[in-house]
Amino acid sequence: MTRRAVIAASLAAAWVIAASAKQQQSVFKTGVDVVFIDVAVTNHRVPVRDLQSKDFVLTDNGVKQDLEAVSVESMPVDVTLLVDVSGSVESGVLQGLKRAVEDTSQALGARDRVRLLTFSHEIRQLFPYRAGGAAASLGTLEAGGATSIYDALAAAMMQTRPSGTRQMILVFTDGADSRSFMDAPALQQLAGISEAVVHFAVGLRPGSADVPHKSQLLDIAAASGGDVTTFRVDNSIPSTFRDILDRFRTSYVLRYTPQGVPREGWHAVTVKVGKGNYEIRAKKGWQG
Repeated sequence: MTRRAVIAASLAAAWVIAASAKQQQSVFKTGVDVVFIDVAVTNHRVPVRDLQSKDFVLTDNGVKQDLEAVSVESMPVDVTLLVDVSGSVESGVLQGLKRAVEDTSQALGARDRVRLLTFSHEIRQLFPYRAGGAAASLGTLEAGGATSIYDALAAAMMQTRPSGTRQMILVFTDGADSRSFMDAPALQQLAGISEAVVHFAVGLRPGSADVPHKSQLLDIAAASGGDVTTFRVDNSIPSTFRDILDRFRTSYVLRYTPQGVPREGWHAVTVKVGKGNYEIRAKKGWQG
């Protein structure tokens, strides 16, 4: 794919998502009226698993809503693995990424789906959505080129969610964006209206104390209800991927039919837990 095609794909992602948000009553809907919100509740980063619908308080544009908490295990998930294969990715890291993709694919159930996109200065789809549980053959995966994180993530958001599924985009990178047409503020806006929860897995290189432009990644992830996980690339990449997937699958899905608010326009959503001093991650709202 040429550089021009990469830019076109990114712009297409922006227009598709924006148009979808305006035309649909909710990007989270699975029916005429029902809205689904992914919510992660942790205590010192350990998932809290025993909450019920009565423990949550959700407001839509300031109006409290009646909730039903849906068990995550009852809903299939679509996982997009978005993997950095730019020139900064060393051969040992690349081998770890191959194992991580294979492990993640096999960890998913038959009702789940997984696809693999790679990016450098260009974006490639190594395989489209397919059922989980099967091994992934990644013998052709090679590293080289510049890093276009934002363009690649925008393109990944193009996929719409079928009824009754949840979507996660798991992004691996070991460096800062160096080539994208899109910028972080634009991508943050897209993440806020996209259906997917975005999680970044950022590998720290030897000698690095922190992630380049980490605040931008945090803003993008937070807009979607996701998070940023950092780890040393000389540690196990597969276990990091599996931990992120497990945390996503042990989060809650809050379902409600909006009451007392107009259907059209932006719906600012806040989620709180009535008991305990927990950390809560949830999408900030949806477009009617």
